[in-house]
Amino acid sequence: MRVVAQCNETKNMEKIRKAGADAVVSPGYISGMRMASEMVRPTVVTFLDKMMRGKEESLRVEEVPVPPAFAGKTLASLDWQKYPRTLLLAVKKGEDWVYNPSRRDYILGTDNTLIVMTAPEERRELEKNMQGLS
Repeated sequence: MRVVAQCNETKNMEKIRKAGADAVVSPGYISGMRMASEMVRPTVVTFLDKMMRGKEESLRVEEVPVPPAFAGKTLASLDWQKYPRTLLLAVKKGEDWVYNPSRRDYILGTDNTLIVMTAPEERRELEKNMQGLS
């Protein structure tokens, strides 16, 4: 079970993590970050808002865990041409991140999670492909 807790005082966030929360959300801190982003990079904020809430284009930033059966294969073996609306952003490898990994050379492991911007139906197809179902 994943535990997500709310914390109004940022000074207490670490205490809540130590008490067992997997993630701690501070509404005040998030609001401040959003306001700063609106000032510094308003076009990016608008893009993300439209992507997340737009009805005409349903792209999302999604996570796709690498199943054990796909470990040891390269990213190229996913045949990315099947997914024209999918953009690979990063691979989470344990606690580390590989941003914009080489599709040709990167070898996937069971501790990997793909971070992609995609349409929900393409994410499902990608997951099926990785399970060997398509």
